[in-house]
Amino acid sequence: MTSRAPSFTSAFKLTALLAAVLIGLFALDRLGADALQFALKRSSASTDLLMAKVRPDTVVVGTSTSKYSFRPDAWNGTLLNLAQDGQTVVFSIVQAAVLPPTRSLRYLIVGIDPGDLREGMKNPNVSRVWRIAPAIAAHPAVAALLKPQMSPWQPMAWSHLYRYRGTVEDIAKGLIRPRTVAYEVLQPGPVREPRAGAASQAKRRDLDPSLDGFIDLLKSATQRLGVTLILVAPPVYKRPPPAADRWVFSELADRLQGVPLCNLLEVETPEIARIRDAAGDFHDDVHLDGPGAAAYTREMQRLIAERCGQARAATR
Repeated sequence: MTSRAPSFTSAFKLTALLAAVLIGLFALDRLGADALQFALKRSSASTDLLMAKVRPDTVVVGTSTSKYSFRPDAWNGTLLNLAQDGQTVVFSIVQAAVLPPTRSLRYLIVGIDPGDLREGMKNPNVSRVWRIAPAIAAHPAVAALLKPQMSPWQPMAWSHLYRYRGTVEDIAKGLIRPRTVAYEVLQPGPVREPRAGAASQAKRRDLDPSLDGFIDLLKSATQRLGVTLILVAPPVYKRPPPAADRWVFSELADRLQGVPLCNLLEVETPEIARIRDAAGDFHDDVHLDGPGAAAYTREMQRLIAERCGQARAATR
């Protein structure tokens, strides 16, 4: 008994079935993403709602060094610290670019780690910027800059729901209870003494070209928000910025000319020097503990009041 080859009709039915499944998956993906976006706008996990609730006069964006350097409870005013662990300068700029403008906001503090400026998009931690994927998706100009991190050949790159990875739990929690702005205070911890001569051995390197579009994005975000942009480099234990860092800091500041800019990247005061050399003010080599962060926050606010007031007038 010989087997018969599948008929043309059977093959057509199978193809139609597969097509229907794919169309259904695409539709489910899009409808699911729309539902999550709808929920996000009503969840306290939304930065837009958080900004409206807190009404900050100052917002901090940056990496973990900034997260643990600016204490809201030590700021005379209302400071919202949106810095995150494990991020890069790309995240800092993207976070600034998706902030909603508010009348109360006067200052945008961007914490800078010099290594990020030299590595640019080559830093593997850049991919963590997708922790705020829903906000990025709502800003096409921002999403376009991040295409190298989400190429068409990347698995799930086609999925709208994939943009919400890592945020679904936050959205759900935010629908149940209000999000609170809680600053995590680090405890004093062990620090290592810097190796003699290490700073002088650092090689001068320029801003990585992959950051060009992001620097322009930061300028446009500053103008859209109507704020003064403040650049800071949180202290590292017993390690003042070496000449190699000062070069890349200067290059960044030059690229940001034309917007209200207050460059405090290389600022040095007796109080900052004291904090930097005090082992008791650090959790580890690069993160301030609670008392260290409080002292640094107060000193930076004093410097901002002293040096940054004329930044906006200078650009008019």
